[in-house]
Amino acid sequence: MKFDRTMPGRGVDVTCRLENAKVYLEWKFYFTQEGTGMVRVRVTDRNGNVAMECLKSLQEEEPLEGILLQPHLWKGSKDPYMYVMEAILTDGKGNCLDRLHRQLPLRELRRGTSCSNGELLLNGEQFLPKVVKYTLSEGPSEAGQQRRMLEDMQYLVQLGANCVLVKEREPARLLLQFCELCDRWGILVFVMEGDVPEGYWAQDQDRKLWLRCDEVVPEYGGGEGGLFLPESQCPSSLYYKYKAKWR
Repeated sequence: MKFDRTMPGRGVDVTCRLENAKVYLEWKFYFTQEGTGMVRVRVTDRNGNVAMECLKSLQEEEPLEGILLQPHLWKGSKDPYMYVMEAILTDGKGNCLDRLHRQLPLRELRRGTSCSNGELLLNGEQFLPKVVKYTLSEGPSEAGQQRRMLEDMQYLVQLGANCVLVKEREPARLLLQFCELCDRWGILVFVMEGDVPEGYWAQDQDRKLWLRCDEVVPEYGGGEGGLFLPESQCPSSLYYKYKAKWR
């Protein structure tokens, strides 16, 4: 038995809720098969200090929960702080069966009671989405794909974008890598259902919140009508228009 890395979050789905300067975390794990044993979760900060640790038997039906006091929250590009989560799967005798590592941004994205459909709250503060459509491109090698995404990310940050909109049919592995990169650069990812030219319904990358936008969203690259292509090093006039608007 191992963590099922083909499932969301490479085997673990994390829900984050903020309340009274505390973060309440809930984990849902996916396994390749059923079995007995334990899952231990350890959350550490950038300096390697343990911020939280909790344990759960696989026989327990309740989800694994934990509370983190005085958390350092993920605040987008101005402070994309990330914790590190380690999950250890052991059998009934305590032998390690599998180990899972991932970056963990602590954030709560929700819609406020006084907000319209297009407005969001990030960690309780109003968040104005500056959205760019983005198409993931599969290159000849994984290293080439990662290099291209990193170059694109630098252009998007310079533009002032804080959200990217991707299509649901993107390759799952590539989309996961892109989401992790966006977390590190302070950009939110929304996944679009369908392909509506003006207006869209999309979910955030954690699939917990829907976003509706009726404005035309600029497209990164895409030839004529797009912002620019990084290989050309020649941003379009539309790029400078949005940069002046967003920066």
